[in-house]
Amino acid sequence: MISPFLLEIKRQLQQVEIILVTGSWNEPVAQMLREGGMCDVVCHYDAPALNRSTSGYFRRLGRFIRSFLITRSQLLRERPDIFVDLRPFSPNTLLLARLCRIPFRVGFGLRGLSFTLQRVIPYDEKISVGQLYLNALPLLGLRGARYEKPFLGMQRGRDSRTPVSGARAEPYILFQPTSGEISREIPSEIWDQILDVLCSHFKVLAVGSAADQPRIDRFAHGRQRRVFESVAGRTNIREALEYAKGSAGCIGVDSLFAHVGIAFDLPVCVLGVRGISQRASYPEDNPNLFFVNVDSEDFSAWKVGSEFVQRVVAHRVDIRT
Repeated sequence: MISPFLLEIKRQLQQVEIILVTGSWNEPVAQMLREGGMCDVVCHYDAPALNRSTSGYFRRLGRFIRSFLITRSQLLRERPDIFVDLRPFSPNTLLLARLCRIPFRVGFGLRGLSFTLQRVIPYDEKISVGQLYLNALPLLGLRGARYEKPFLGMQRGRDSRTPVSGARAEPYILFQPTSGEISREIPSEIWDQILDVLCSHFKVLAVGSAADQPRIDRFAHGRQRRVFESVAGRTNIREALEYAKGSAGCIGVDSLFAHVGIAFDLPVCVLGVRGISQRASYPEDNPNLFFVNVDSEDFSAWKVGSEFVQRVVAHRVDIRT
């Protein structure tokens, strides 16, 4: 969601150098953004409250202190003119900006050290996060922009490889049934009904972490590999994005592959529950996005699966189902 903001800065300030400060767990994606020309340098800031990749409080604290000192040293050498903090809530990096004596600081005024900001980005929970980021542009003296979709620096085309066993000539749908937030997930019975519809038309490829694999394996039970396959826990982020790029569409409960699908102009279906997975997280009026609340009175798993299949077929008229 930050990629359009980075691109707009690069477009409007031709000679600008962007230093991206992010958690070390985001290193693969950060390097993809750098390779795509959206930033020039990547630094790490591993806030303990956000660090899920390091076990143990004291280890997370040690990682935070080391990353803080290394990045502070690097920023003192680089001497940036402007610091933009795009985390709406704590933890943030405003202490880092203040200690590095960066003269002009922009960010959200919703948390500690907000008094150190020279410009405050207005926050509205009804506005998509990507648009909130772009709303910082006028505060930097740049033209505003509308949030339409993320950019990954990976072009989708007919040469996109589809590395699914036995499926190079057939379309497949990317399936992400799990989330890092358990509250986002929906009952397995609903997914089983949707998968029955999807697997009757396409192959379904499930993605997720190693921790997600047991639940995803449950969906594979009773389904032949020719219609359902899982790569959960067996791919890095680059490989997972290649799977998404080669797919015919994405369906799931979490925002990762939903945003990836939107970036590749694919049909995307997001299932939300109890107000979780809010529509405001996504671009407004995106024609490829199909958002469903499973708690609504008229919800039908069969209807959702059928409508998503229709959207995929309409999007790829070369597919025979």
